[in-house]
Amino acid sequence: MKKIIYLACILLSSCAQIIAPTGGEPDKTPPELVSSYPENKTKNYKGKEFKLSFNELIDASKLNSELVIVPDPGQPYEVKVKNKEVIIKFDKELAENTTYTLNFRNGITDLTEKNPAKNLKLVISTGSEIDSLQVSGNIKDLFTKEEKLDVTVGLYPYDTLDFGKKKPLYFIKTDSSGNYTFENIKSDKYFLLAFTDKNNNLRFDQKEEQVGFLPDSIHVNQNLNLSSIEIYRANHTKNKIKRTIVRENEMVLQLEKPVLRASIIFENKEDSLKTSMFAKGPEIKFFRLEKEIQDSIKAKIVLQDSLLISDTLQQKIYFKPESNRKKKIGTISLLSSIKNQQEVTTDMKYEFSVDQPLKRLDLEKIQLKADTNEIAVNNIYIIDNQHFTIEIPKVNAKDIEIHIPSNILENYQGDTNTVVVLKNPLLKDDQLGLVEGEVQDKERPKIALLQDENRTKIIRQINFTDRFIFDKIVPGSYQITIVFDDNKNGIWDPGNLELRKLPEEVLSTKEPIRIRANYEFRNLKIE
Repeated sequence: MKKIIYLACILLSSCAQIIAPTGGEPDKTPPELVSSYPENKTKNYKGKEFKLSFNELIDASKLNSELVIVPDPGQPYEVKVKNKEVIIKFDKELAENTTYTLNFRNGITDLTEKNPAKNLKLVISTGSEIDSLQVSGNIKDLFTKEEKLDVTVGLYPYDTLDFGKKKPLYFIKTDSSGNYTFENIKSDKYFLLAFTDKNNNLRFDQKEEQVGFLPDSIHVNQNLNLSSIEIYRANHTKNKIKRTIVRENEMVLQLEKPVLRASIIFENKEDSLKTSMFAKGPEIKFFRLEKEIQDSIKAKIVLQDSLLISDTLQQKIYFKPESNRKKKIGTISLLSSIKNQQEVTTDMKYEFSVDQPLKRLDLEKIQLKADTNEIAVNNIYIIDNQHFTIEIPKVNAKDIEIHIPSNILENYQGDTNTVVVLKNPLLKDDQLGLVEGEVQDKERPKIALLQDENRTKIIRQINFTDRFIFDKIVPGSYQITIVFDDNKNGIWDPGNLELRKLPEEVLSTKEPIRIRANYEFRNLKIE
């Protein structure tokens, strides 16, 4: 009988599975640390292994991505889990006379409900002292002034030069209020850099990431609460060609950075009659203007980006041989800065553009109406072979209508335009609004930007020192940004991390302001 019972036990145990108990309230209690080796605040630690024991079975499958060790140990480690125990093993001993903080964040959870252990942190020293200094501060967006979450803040040796290759000695992420606090920092001299670290590699990538910094090194010999740091985008790298696309009638250069403007210098001046160049965003297009181009065209392309950084490209311009097949006549896409039914004023103008050079513009055929009455079109201006403008006339009318007939525009390939009709309500002065304001500083030169409520478009800008005023504003929601134009060049300057030069100061409205018809918004203070 004893043998039979024993055999039954074996059979039952071999079929059993460990499963979470069913029914009842879910377990919301996080695992608790029972002991650690070495213990928290241990000094003179010379080992290569950390062991943490908990009061229940745990899961550490995410620990490799969640564990933050500062300063960076500069070597890989292995994570093992055995029932209620986590073991972290390094290849070699840690650096001498250094205080290390291991922040486990949400990397250790209970096995069943995945409740993370809370506030789990281990501090040890490989020397005779535990560093105890703190550095804290706040990170904001330069333009919106919003506190930034999950920005990496790093402390580097004060003489660090290449932040694209060097990892910080100490690093931490900001919380939802944009705040950060370094703990257990060694007394020394550091450079502080904040960046968005999109690829989580602890190296600043200026092509993709926002950045902010303090211009001077900080000497940490006591607890420091630093002034706010504002982050922004500033790509100072040289512009390069990512891809070249060659077709029969056009050649496209796709660049790493958008361009503000571009110019071309031909090696042979006669080649200027053979091709035309158009730059927009991160692309430059060259168009064939002559049917037969025997050789490639040699030229220099001078690029300038929004930071006024100039780059020169040596470029050969060429096209695929033209085929014998008959080309179909296409349609020109004509874009207008003012949309149909958009409210307008007599201070505005229509800005028209096409994406390929025009060889014919019969602009005298354009018709203009004030209400139903046709009026003369006097203020048409050809900017270049891809742009022209029409100023809105100063007339007493409810609506302005522009009629652009078909086939008055023809590009170099023979494509023509279709009919374009734009009808826009024309607002009178008593249907418009005004905003006037100031900043505390009354001395420095400044630029006031009136922008749409999402800050995607600049409606108008003015230079001022004391007060700014925007009048004849179409009713709607707007933001105002103030740029302190200290060098008086008319644009915002982003500064330079390499030179430790801060960007020009920016202030802005915290919320959109609503402009109503026949209303004056006076004494707006922007701080």
